Amino acid sequence: MTENKLAMILAGVVVVWFMTIFMFAITEAGPEELVRDINAVRTSPLVMDKALTKLAKGRCLDLKSWSHDGSFGVFYDIMYTSNRVGIVKRYHFAGENLAVGFLDYRSMFYTLQASVTHRDNNQNPNFQKVGVFTCVNTLGTTTVILFAGK
Repeated sequence: MTENKLAMILAGVVVVWFMTIFMFAITEAGPEELVRDINAVRTSPLVMDKALTKLAKGRCLDLKSWSHDGSFGVFYDIMYTSNRVGIVKRYHFAGENLAVGFLDYRSMFYTLQASVTHRDNNQNPNFQKVGVFTCVNTLGTTTVILFAGK
């Protein structure tokens, strides 16, 4: 094996190792920590929803570029009309926050609150439900936060 191939293999192992550590750090606390922080700035609390979490998982695993569009359709089309990921609920109000590269939910929350559009989603009174999922995809450690309301 050449030195160049060995260096590439070693670099790949190091990248996977770091991504695993980052993923463990963010999922150790659980998405409940993020929802708890969001609820602290809302007038009415969000409720974690299994169907939205399943949808967030599908979105997270599907994201291949930094976009609110995915390979199986625009996010809002999924929320309103699609059951392609096994979800049959439909929502009148929908929102999405995406975050990449955070090591913990607390720093993610503060960063999202610093952005007007993300803060608007966090505090939107039309949203009653939330689904959160974190995965490692081609973007790195990615968290998808889906909001919905009837």
